[in-house]
Amino acid sequence: MKHLLSVILIASSFIAFAQNTPLTQKKELFDKNLTVMLPADFKQMTATEVAERYDATNPPNYVFRGTESSINLAFSNSYQNAPQDGPAMQELLNVMKSTLEEAYPAMHWVEHATTSVNGKLVGRLEFKSLTPDNKMVYNMIYLMGVGGQLVIINFNCECAVTDPWAKAGKQILAGITVK
Repeated sequence: MKHLLSVILIASSFIAFAQNTPLTQKKELFDKNLTVMLPADFKQMTATEVAERYDATNPPNYVFRGTESSINLAFSNSYQNAPQDGPAMQELLNVMKSTLEEAYPAMHWVEHATTSVNGKLVGRLEFKSLTPDNKMVYNMIYLMGVGGQLVIINFNCECAVTDPWAKAGKQILAGITVK
């Protein structure tokens, strides 16, 4: 019983921390065309860490992680023209959703939709997927134009920490600004 109480107190404090995480680090990316506010404890991954974790042929341009390595935020320039209107963004979302479903048939969709973030058109995909080592991961992918090119932003965390970090992830992504 004593250990159960300790576990409950630790879990409660972690949840309270994640839900009240102040976004205190301002990061300017892609030649200062995109700005994002991150929690103070997020650190940029080194090139070695990125190479270990991501596909070497097409790694993200920037990756930040929480103190727990199971929480990541990656930014990738696709070097493709960004959709200019809602119907074009919806078409891109539908193609990406179909591609992901073919590659990962065991995924669970939460939502996919177009929206606006700080006046900019955004495509949003939200789903849970299984990693090769059988861990369930919560993903939020934002697609947005930065300097006319499509940038893919992926927030993910293990489902074991989804509840406290999903809100923080949504807060991070909703605060992105683009010139």
